[in-house]
Amino acid sequence: MSIKCIIFDYDGVIVDSFHEMHAVYKILCQELGYDCPTDPEVFRKIYGRDYKTLYVALGIPEELWEKGSEIYYREIVKQNSQPFSLIRGQLDVLAKKYVLYIVSATFRKEVETKLKKHEISIYFKKIYAQKKITDLFRKVDAIKDILKTEKVNKDETVYIGDMNSDYERSKEAGLNNIIIIDYGWGNTITPDQAIKVNKQEDLLKAIEHFN
Repeated sequence: MSIKCIIFDYDGVIVDSFHEMHAVYKILCQELGYDCPTDPEVFRKIYGRDYKTLYVALGIPEELWEKGSEIYYREIVKQNSQPFSLIRGQLDVLAKKYVLYIVSATFRKEVETKLKKHEISIYFKKIYAQKKITDLFRKVDAIKDILKTEKVNKDETVYIGDMNSDYERSKEAGLNNIIIIDYGWGNTITPDQAIKVNKQEDLLKAIEHFN
C-alpha cells in the first residue's frame, strides 16, 4: 500500500533546536532558582523522554511546572532556531507526492513564526500544536484527527519524530510506519520497530522504504 500522508514533529526534525532549547532552560532555571547544566552534552543526557522528566531531573517541583512553561513559551519565540540544512529541499520533494502535516507539543506561535520566517510553512497543510499553556494537547489525538480528515489508514501514513516519546505516541495512535531521526538531539533508544535515520541525506530513502 502506498504512502499518502507524512506527519512531522517540529523540534529536532524540521528545526535544529537543541542549543536554543538549552539556552531557554538556562533562563528558566535561573528565574525559578534552580541549576541547569551549562554543558550541552550533560543537558542532552538528562533531558529524557519529555519536559516533565527534565523538570524532575533538574529538581523543579511540580507546583512550578506551569510557571516554567510560561517562561519557556515566552523565551523560545525569541530564539533563532534554524531549519536543518537539507530539510527545505526534502520538503519540496515530498510535498509533490504526499500531504504533509506537523504535530508538535511545541508552542504553536513558535512553530508558525519560524516556519513562516524560513519560508517553509507552504509545505504543510496544517499545524497541530499547543495553542496556549492551559490547553491539553495530545499528539495521539492530533494524529487520529489527521487520519480521519485525510481518510487515510495507518499503513498509508508515516510519522517522523526524534524522541522515544514520539515513537510511543505514534504507536498509541495506531501507526506502524515510524521514522526516528537521530541527527538532531541524538538521544534516542527507540525499539527496532522504527527506522532510525542518522544522517539528513538518508531521510527520503527512509520514507520510500514504506512504499
